[in-house]
Amino acid sequence: MRLLVVLFFFFNDTATTEIYTLSLHDALPILGPRSREALALEIMRRVGLAHLGETPLCTQQTIAAALQLPPEQMVDIVDQLMQYGLLLNSGDDPPRLLPGRDPQRIPLKAIIDAVAGGDLVPDIPPVTLGVMQRLDDSVEQGLGGQTLGDLLKP
Repeated sequence: MRLLVVLFFFFNDTATTEIYTLSLHDALPILGPRSREALALEIMRRVGLAHLGETPLCTQQTIAAALQLPPEQMVDIVDQLMQYGLLLNSGDDPPRLLPGRDPQRIPLKAIIDAVAGGDLVPDIPPVTLGVMQRLDDSVEQGLGGQTLGDLLKP
């Protein structure tokens, strides 16, 4: 569990206040659901290619550099992929990322589900839950059982 601490500073000088306000806005952008899903798929694709020997071995830092992202932007997504058993750390220094199992046995839907998690708001009416279930079903149908292995084919 990570904790975000936000401190507010109030200054008599408005220029100083503006500088601190701008620095808060320059913090890491919050990725939306589709961006998180796309990033998770790309992390897994790169790790899978490295696993097959197609590309150099992957660390969080090398993937972040290749995608021109701050490494901190990926930490939460990598952690969730690991919690779902889709990704492993090699234990090396620095740790390499490895697929949690054979890429042919990792459904793309499982990768998306790993980062789309979270708790549902209690007392959502059934009609709304039905819409959410249809969205989930459409993703499943659209992917047609594709696996990470399918993303690794030339």
